[in-house]
Amino acid sequence: MIRKFIFALLLGALAALFMVEHDQWTCRHAGNKFKDFFSTTYACDVSAEVESVSLFHPTLCCTDVIVSSCDKSEGKTWQWRASRLVIGFSWWHFLLYGIINMYVHLDDLVATVPSLDAFGALQQHIGLMVQPTESTFVYGLDEISINRALFSLKDPKTQLNSTLNMNYTMRSIGGAYCALLSISDGACSVKGASIARATQGFVLMNFPSDGALSGYEINGQCSCVVPLLPERQADCFISGSWAHGQGSCSVINGERTLAVPISLAKTSNGFRIQATMNGTAAQCAALAGFAHTDLFSGAVTGQATVDIHDGTYDVTATCVCDDCSYAGQSIGRSCLLSGNKEGDVCQGSLTITDVTGTTQRCTGSWEYNLMTGHGSLQLRNSDTVSLPAAPRWLSAPGGVMLDAICNADGLVTGTYRIEAEHKYKKNKLLSTGSLRVEEGQALLEGICGETQYNATVDLGRRYLRSFDCYDAAKKPLMSMHAALDNPAHVKGTIEIDCVQKLLATLYEYDLQASGTLSFDAWFADIVRANVQLNKGTIRIPHIYNLITGMRAHLSYDSTKQTGTITNLTCLLHKGSIVIDHATFAHAGNRMLHWYVPLLLKNCLVTFNRTLFASISGQLTGSYCSGALPRVQGALFLDKSHIKENIFANAFQKRIAGFSQTALIDDDILCDISLDTVTPLSVDTPFLKADARMAVAVSNTMNAPKVAGELNVESGNLLFPYRPLAITKGVITMTKDRPDDPLIELVAQNQVRNHDITMHVTGSLLQHHLMFESTPPLTEQQIIALLLVGSEQESLNIVMPTLIMTNLASLVFGSFRSESMVERVFKRFMQPFKDIHIIPRFSDQTSRGGVRGAIDIEVNDRWRAMIQKNFNLTEDTRFELEYQVSDDVQLRAIRDEHRDMGAEVEMRFKF
Repeated sequence: MIRKFIFALLLGALAALFMVEHDQWTCRHAGNKFKDFFSTTYACDVSAEVESVSLFHPTLCCTDVIVSSCDKSEGKTWQWRASRLVIGFSWWHFLLYGIINMYVHLDDLVATVPSLDAFGALQQHIGLMVQPTESTFVYGLDEISINRALFSLKDPKTQLNSTLNMNYTMRSIGGAYCALLSISDGACSVKGASIARATQGFVLMNFPSDGALSGYEINGQCSCVVPLLPERQADCFISGSWAHGQGSCSVINGERTLAVPISLAKTSNGFRIQATMNGTAAQCAALAGFAHTDLFSGAVTGQATVDIHDGTYDVTATCVCDDCSYAGQSIGRSCLLSGNKEGDVCQGSLTITDVTGTTQRCTGSWEYNLMTGHGSLQLRNSDTVSLPAAPRWLSAPGGVMLDAICNADGLVTGTYRIEAEHKYKKNKLLSTGSLRVEEGQALLEGICGETQYNATVDLGRRYLRSFDCYDAAKKPLMSMHAALDNPAHVKGTIEIDCVQKLLATLYEYDLQASGTLSFDAWFADIVRANVQLNKGTIRIPHIYNLITGMRAHLSYDSTKQTGTITNLTCLLHKGSIVIDHATFAHAGNRMLHWYVPLLLKNCLVTFNRTLFASISGQLTGSYCSGALPRVQGALFLDKSHIKENIFANAFQKRIAGFSQTALIDDDILCDISLDTVTPLSVDTPFLKADARMAVAVSNTMNAPKVAGELNVESGNLLFPYRPLAITKGVITMTKDRPDDPLIELVAQNQVRNHDITMHVTGSLLQHHLMFESTPPLTEQQIIALLLVGSEQESLNIVMPTLIMTNLASLVFGSFRSESMVERVFKRFMQPFKDIHIIPRFSDQTSRGGVRGAIDIEVNDRWRAMIQKNFNLTEDTRFELEYQVSDDVQLRAIRDEHRDMGAEVEMRFKF
């Protein structure tokens, strides 16, 4: 009977329990108790729908669970949701050990954190859930499992957006907890720029039930893609561990060009994190969000120490960039950026050293308040520096200053000042202005000397929206503005006066020009522009010609750093220059290659005011990295005229080195041919001739090798009495004798019944000059015949000897004016041009005494001579000579005896 009673009692109890756990009031009451307990214990608000309650296997199943923070103040709210929550324990474990070993299971957990401050409050909430809590019953977490969890953090202050998809399992083993966090996908972005994506990995944790940090053991590995880095460097790997109060972590990319080792340690009142970074300036620029990171170069080493205590953190950091440069322009040997955080204020210094790494070029300080969002920056040059675009202008220490401040709204305002002095002339240059950066636009205003300017730049798309420049009288010098409907379309004009002032101020170059340059440009990944010179002239130095018009189309690919110039036409005062299609490519400021074909059409050129010529032809310039530039092509001279002796040493040296120019710093390979289309006209006081030239210039501009010939087709050597006609004149230039060409010259003419021939053979430096005459004469007589028209002895006998001694310098001299020839020939010989006094000290008639004669030339055919014996008054001789032709002469004579006679002289050639 007792057994039946006990059985009935147990059966009734079981039936009662079964009825109770399915009763709606029981479920509602249990749910309310759970929510009250959860809210009170874990400092949160709970909302949930109770799906079921089981008393046989103590479990509580809830759906649509929403847990949020009790603190509703701004920036402190957090929330997590779960589609299903199951909490339970084991009766047997409770009856045997007196401990409620709870297990928790969550499905589709979504945690949303609106700020970094709220993330700290969520951490406290999770800590309370894990750690044991004093209550009527002793309980502990035996197991937690979370399936398909999504963590989301959005901080409006820092514009940090982070998401993480994961699964989490934690179990109690031997009085400690073992947890596994597996990450299936994660992403992080700041201000819309993706920092990391495709994050995958795991974290394995072992920690004591009391939650003591020193007892944690953590190991983890994960991988992610950092889109800011170049594609081949974007895959990064993270691994780390923690044990016994200290740990380490490392971040490295697949190419091992970026490494960030991190050490962690527990301090008496918090944490200390120390990190070191080894990478490149291009990687740092990419991580900072700069475009065209390939313009940055240098090796970067950074160190940072973060002390976390009492919910706050202090940061001390330094960053050093060695051999840093931007767009090929060296910034300094090293840049040192250091700073620290105390409370909410971050402050530090910036130092830039020179290329030697020993002298400071620039120093400054910076400060930023994390609470107010206000910051400031001050920069000064601490050493004498030169302006980047004008190395002769130097700025003394403190001459370059920049002061800027920013507020929480992102507004940046500042002022700058640049004082410079010319290295040699000691002229002063002062430029001051202000800048303003707001809503993605930068506004710049300033004044340099008497020139005022202002500019607006779209920082987001990096477009120049407007730029205007005025002189002291408010006359526009430069103006460019973007179209309202298309900011990438910019039109503008540049006055040549502005270019003149810029070149004269910075480079001391006097550009003689006038007019206006206009351009029409489209800014995109490929920049395109049309440029034209309107109503202007630009003087070309050294050749005395003018550019009267110019137009061209330019395109530039900023990503590939390549450009082209097409349809460039320069209209000259006489002639034109055309570039059909030129290309170039560079890497920063280092040129990789360029190709420029030039077509010249009837271009008037003048060199040293001695050569005037119309040049046509084609030249092609090219360059490849690692080799010398090359210029090759063919030039043709038409209607050329030279006022210099082509046989002169100076002229030959000018031909051998005509390609050299002081404007070229580096040497240039050359392969140029130069030919005359029409004969080259030579006009000097001593030489008048027509010549043809065909030469080839090879080797380099600084050491050219010239080979070719210069042939004289016709011409005359202008001796005072009678010129010599050039019948043969050849100058042969060879590569092995650049300054000593071979010369062969033959000049002939008939002078006073004599056929005179001059021969020049040998080379320019070692030549042989010889005169011949038929009938024979001495060289002194031939020179006298060429100078005064008489081969007889006279008072002029000294002059032929002097002229013969210096005749080589006369034939090979470079006389550009008539002064030398006049001094040697005309002025001295003019009084004796037609009258010649001839003394005779030997008496051929045996009559004794001293004789003298006066020789008078009436013209080329008539000649008279009076001969007198100064001791005998009656002894006088008269001669009258008439040249009938070149071979027949008539002569009438009255001799000393007063006898009359006549002679006929005829010459025959066999």
